[in-house]
Amino acid sequence: MQNRYVGDVGDFAKYALLRSVTSDTLQALRLAVIWYLYPDEAHNSDGRHISYLNSQSYRDLDPDLHSLMHRLVRGTRRRVVEVKKSAVLPVSTRFFEEPVTKDVGLRLSASQRQTSRMQWFARAQAAVDGADIVFIDPDNGIEVRSVPKGASKAGKYVYWDEIQSLWSKGHSLLIYHHLNRSMKASMQTQVLAECFSERLGRPAIVAPLLFRRGSCRHFWVVGQAAHAAALRCGIDRIINSGWSKHFERA
Repeated sequence: MQNRYVGDVGDFAKYALLRSVTSDTLQALRLAVIWYLYPDEAHNSDGRHISYLNSQSYRDLDPDLHSLMHRLVRGTRRRVVEVKKSAVLPVSTRFFEEPVTKDVGLRLSASQRQTSRMQWFARAQAAVDGADIVFIDPDNGIEVRSVPKGASKAGKYVYWDEIQSLWSKGHSLLIYHHLNRSMKASMQTQVLAECFSERLGRPAIVAPLLFRRGSCRHFWVVGQAAHAAALRCGIDRIINSGWSKHFERA
């Protein structure tokens, strides 16, 4: 996640999904957000997909959320801390917005970067203790083989050991993952689904939702048995609404 993405169409979708999965009246899941906050870059046009703010059809999807996003963007308050202070998510939501890396441009060894990352993650995990579901929001998504944890770009990814650690604490997870061009989207979905099953011991729910606006991305809902019913209701709620034009089951 980068601050420049706050309020873009992907941000609008992510908060709509989080609102949906935490709004079950029978079991309101306690939410936490770990923004894998990465320094803003300027090499592409990412974050500029805000035309939806002028669209009535998008507004009709979630008028309150749409208005909040509009205020953040038009008020030039495109920072995750402003999302934290807003009413975008339930008031009980826990947030961790500490930058995932502060060493961009510094000449650190792979070992130093790994140590810094482990310390950062320990603070993140402590901050979300007690939550039922944790939203993991890295810049790019789940780790790739070409970027080990000691690499300079490691801050753009969540690593499997971090996913497993949060899962072992009893959290259900919702994970942002940007699709790449290494293989077809359907194949990427299959590979990741198998990884979740193998690494987390066959979760009660492994549900990837595909969102194609702006760029192609997955939102992986990975659920503990205790939260399965509420998560299924939340997924069905958004898939069976006007959002069905934008979200699809992958």
